[in-house]
Amino acid sequence: QPDILQQEIYGSVPRSPKWGEVRAKHIRLHPECVACGYIGKDNEVHHIEPFSFDASKELDPNNLITLCGLKHRGHHFELAHCENYSCYNRDIVEDAKRYREMLNRRICKTKPKE
Repeated sequence: QPDILQQEIYGSVPRSPKWGEVRAKHIRLHPECVACGYIGKDNEVHHIEPFSFDASKELDPNNLITLCGLKHRGHHFELAHCENYSCYNRDIVEDAKRYREMLNRRICKTKPKE
């Protein structure tokens, strides 16, 4: 039986017993946040299309991306759920790539050494 938060996020669709194995494999193959490149224990495996909409996509590796959790920048919550777990971003793959490109293009000013 899912807990209340899980019901709120995922609706009444129960997790597959194989989810833990699929999640672990995805993190092994794709450990870094797509949006910022962070690699950490709190990184999340995010479903691009919520499996509550289509249960057949829960274990589909093509429906998964890695995003950092709240202990880092929280791109899972911020970009994928638009800062509300009852929402999802249907353009998360493109948005995460654009965010990463923006980070790569930034120019940082540093104070010159005297």
